This record gives sequence, C-alpha cells and structure tokens, in this order.
Amino acid sequence: LFYGIQLRLDDAKRVGANEQDIEEYFSLSSKYGFPIVAVPVYWGEHIEPYVKSEEISGFVKSTIHYAEKYDLSVQWLWLGSNVCGVNAAPGCVPKEIWDNINEYPHNTVEGRECIDISNPAFIRREQQAIRAFMNMLLKADVNFRTSAVQIENEPDMNGFNNLTNRNNNLKLIDILGKTVKES
Repeated sequence: LFYGIQLRLDDAKRVGANEQDIEEYFSLSSKYGFPIVAVPVYWGEHIEPYVKSEEISGFVKSTIHYAEKYDLSVQWLWLGSNVCGVNAAPGCVPKEIWDNINEYPHNTVEGRECIDISNPAFIRREQQAIRAFMNMLLKADVNFRTSAVQIENEPDMNGFNNLTNRNNNLKLIDILGKTVKES
C-alpha cells in the first residue's frame, strides 16, 4: 500500500514559491503523516544541465535534504520523454534535443507533436540522463531516502490505443527501467 503524497514542487516554483515555501511542503507532509513524498524530476530542467559535469543538481540536493530533515522517503517521478504519453511538456525533453529535428525526428501522437521515442539515438540520450540522475542519487542520498524511481509518469494516457505507439511506449519503458536497475 502506497501511503504518500505527490509534491508538485515544479508547479510551486512556477508560481513563485521560494525555498521556505518548498520546505513547508515537506514539513506538512511529515506533520500530517505522509511518510512518502512523490517528487517529479524533469529530465530537461533538473538533470540535463548536470549530465556532463557530474555535479549534483541543486533540486536533487534540496529534495534529499528536506526528506532527511523531516524523516520522509522519496519516490522520484522521472518526467522525461514520455510523460502522460507525450513529451511536449516544458522541461521534460531538453530544449536542444527538442529543437534538433534532424537527429531526433518528431511525429504526431493524437494531434500533439512529439519526438519519435523509437529513435535509438534519442533512447541512448535519455538513458545517459537517467544514469546521471542515478549517480546523483548515489552521491547525494547517503541515508537512503529514495524508495523508488518511477519511469515516465502515466505513459498510457495518450496514444496507447494505437498499437505502434503502445509498443514503442512499452519498449522505451522496458529499456529505461533496465537502465535504472543497472545503474
């Protein structure tokens, strides 16, 4: 049984929340008895800028810090190439990948423009980012606050009725899940 709460820190920051506001989310989760917080982590926004430097994302650091401070576990929600069945949400796919149509071609899923998630070059790029994220957790989460990493939140929400899209979704999730496990 999952007894936790999803903290949409991403939405809070978009409407001007500061660090004190963010900490309050963790404080209230603990106060009201939610031992697990589910926290979205955006590939493009939170991870990609750190992939080559091997630094730890400030977002990852602060999430782990507050989880430790308020004795909470974290379930990370990887928001990458296939969030809710599409990858057009801001911050999910890095802008330089989204804009590079020659290397990462786009297609249409239920009327929405998306990157072709069956493209091997694209899959390798997301795997690289997941490995970087897992390495960040290895370094930052020394007290084992991470309880799970969910790959692609609600991937069946769009385009799953189309057999090709469904198969591409399942193949991608399988590959990315194995990347998490092997990291």
